[in-house]
Amino acid sequence: MSIKTVADFSPGRTILLALFIAICIGTALLALPIARLSWIHPIDLFFTATSVTCVCGLFTVPLDEFISFGHAVILALIQIGGLGLITMTLFLMSLFLNLGMATQFMAGQLLELESKTKMKQLLIFIISLTLLFELLGACFIFIAIKAHFPVGKALFLACFQSISSFCNAGISLFPAHQFDYQNSYTILMTSSLLMICGGLGFITWQELVQYAHAVWSKKLHILSLYSRIVLYWSASLLTIFSIIFWILERDNVLTHLSTPAKITSCLFHAVSFKSAGLLIVDPTQLQLASLLLIMASSLIGSAPGSTGSGIKITTLAVLLSSVRAAIAGKASTDIHGRHIPMDQVYKS
Repeated sequence: MSIKTVADFSPGRTILLALFIAICIGTALLALPIARLSWIHPIDLFFTATSVTCVCGLFTVPLDEFISFGHAVILALIQIGGLGLITMTLFLMSLFLNLGMATQFMAGQLLELESKTKMKQLLIFIISLTLLFELLGACFIFIAIKAHFPVGKALFLACFQSISSFCNAGISLFPAHQFDYQNSYTILMTSSLLMICGGLGFITWQELVQYAHAVWSKKLHILSLYSRIVLYWSASLLTIFSIIFWILERDNVLTHLSTPAKITSCLFHAVSFKSAGLLIVDPTQLQLASLLLIMASSLIGSAPGSTGSGIKITTLAVLLSSVRAAIAGKASTDIHGRHIPMDQVYKS
């Protein structure tokens, strides 16, 4: 298929078609005898493939029903879903072909970019950053679990946990979904950092790298309003949700933990609530207010162009700023001293 043919598809149709193809291939691979312990109904296989490709984390059959090949397929679908099938396809295309303007425009829409950028360099940056974070995360997790599992299994579990965390998939292969690792600070903090890194978005990370390079070179570089909103609101929401979860659950599901473990658990859950949904406590024992907190955090989600979901942090920032402007009787919406165009307000 030529670049022109690819560019003729609208971004929405391209995403829909790519997702459908990936899910069907995943379903077919999971249906192979080498992927499962016993027979599983095709609709359950289709649901599983859909859930992991969409990094949703819901299952109608236990993950224990699948064996090594099946887990590898699930891991591949998580990676595809987290990065985006179109992102990976465009990356591979960019290695061998010169992307035309139409294809670059489509890629910009798919990656939720509002301005022109060097698409090939951005795609290479996305893939490189992803591999770097996932490799580092896998190394730290492997060190923490190597004494509990055979080397081969420990390596796979570490890679699975690292990729799942960075992609905000909320899926774990650890026994009882990490119930045995509530006091493992290395696993919890590594997973939390990976979820944060994936949730900040690749454009923010690109600007942070450029900012660090400018500081190192003693040059002036100012972060864009977009990145400042993502960083400020991400830190604010993480702090607020951590404190609220501490207040609600310190004498409930966290009562048996030490104070450092309680703090670590609160930080982990505050990060996980945004998109991943990975819990290390029994959700049936949570306060109703905590469940409401989870829903609110999940609704907000992460940054645009990230591995997270939700309405996006920037959308929340614009909405709240618009409400504040309306209450103050202002005709325009401003964030950090910058005027927000009305088309962006309407979009939010």
